Amino acid sequence: MLKSIVGFLQTDKKFTLLFIVVAGIYAAFFMWGNRPAEKRTPSAAVQKFERVQKQWENNIKNTKALEEYLKKKPALNFMVQLFSLLTVVAIGIGIVLNFMLLLKPALRSRFSRDGPPDFTEWRLGMLFKVVVLILGANIVLAVILGLVRRFFGVHFSMNVYALFHTTVIDALCLIFILSVIRPFGGSRQSIGLDFSGLNLFREIGIGIGGYLAILPVFLTLIVGLILFAKFIHYEPPPHPLVELFLEEEKRAPWVIVYSLFLASIAGPVFEEIFFRGFCYNLFKNKWGSRWAMILSAAFFSVIHQSEFAFLPIFLLGLALAYLYEKRGSLVASITLHVVHNSIFIGYFFLAKHLVLAGSGG
Repeated sequence: MLKSIVGFLQTDKKFTLLFIVVAGIYAAFFMWGNRPAEKRTPSAAVQKFERVQKQWENNIKNTKALEEYLKKKPALNFMVQLFSLLTVVAIGIGIVLNFMLLLKPALRSRFSRDGPPDFTEWRLGMLFKVVVLILGANIVLAVILGLVRRFFGVHFSMNVYALFHTTVIDALCLIFILSVIRPFGGSRQSIGLDFSGLNLFREIGIGIGGYLAILPVFLTLIVGLILFAKFIHYEPPPHPLVELFLEEEKRAPWVIVYSLFLASIAGPVFEEIFFRGFCYNLFKNKWGSRWAMILSAAFFSVIHQSEFAFLPIFLLGLALAYLYEKRGSLVASITLHVVHNSIFIGYFFLAKHLVLAGSGG
C-alpha cells in the first residue's frame, strides 16, 4: 500500500500539494488541541431521558408488573406484542435458514451468481487518495459553513450542521470514488451499481433472507455485550442519532424526518458503495476475497467509532461483504443494511415511548 501511495504522490503534483496542506492542517489541529480529554457530557435531552428510564426501571421491577402496566396502555401493548412476535418469528426463520444452508451445500450454490468484476489495475493507493480528498472536503466545508454563519447571520443547531455535513460528504465521497477509478477502467458498474439483467425482487429477497440468517448471532452478541457491560458496570455512550432524536423531536420535526431518511436509506446506500463497492474490491484485488471480507468489515466497524459494538458491526460487515461477493451487485447488501438500520431505529422509538409512557412523560 505504501508503494501505491508513493506512486500517487509522485505522479500527481496537485494531489501531493493537497496531501501536504491537509496533513498540515490536521497536524496543527491535533497539536493545538493536545490537552487532557474531557468526558463528553450528554445533552440535556439525553440526561432527562436517562433519569426517566431509571425511574421507569425502578417502577417496573418484574414481568408481572410490566404486564399490568402494559394492560393500561392498549396501543403501546399492541406495538410491544407485535414487535416481540415479529422478533421471535424472525429469529426462528433465521435459525432454520442457517441449518438449511449448512446441511445443504447445493442450496448455497443456488444463491450465487457472478461476483464483482476484477480490476487488476486498481491499487490500494486509490483508497488513500479518496480519504485525503474527503478530509480536504471536510476542511473546506467547515470553513464555508463558518463563513456563512459569521457574515450572513445564519444560525443552526449542531444537529442540523451534522446532517448537512454528512449529506454533502457522502455525495462528494461518491464523486471522488468515481473520479479515482475512472482512469483505471472503473465505472458505477464496477462498484456494484450494475442493475442490468437483475431481478430486483429476487435481490431484495436475498438481502432480507441474509439479514434473517445473521439475526440470531447478531442478537446473541448484543445480549452478551449488554450482560458483560452490566457485569463490569460500564455504560456505553448514547449513539449520536439518539441525542438528535431526543433533542429535535419537538423543536424541529423536519430534522427527525430527514435524519430517519439519512439513517435508514441514504446512509446504507452510500456506506455500501464505499465499503463494499470500493474498499472490498481494492482489498480483494490485493489479498483475495476472504481477507477482503475481514478487512472491509473491520474498516466498516472502526469507522463507526463504537468500541462497545465493534463485534456486532464487524459481523454485519462480514455478512454485507459476503452478499456482495456472492451476488456481484450491491442490491442485496443495501437491502440488508436498510432493514437492519430501520429495525433498530424502530426499536429505539418503541423503547422511548414505552419508557416515557411508563413515567407519565
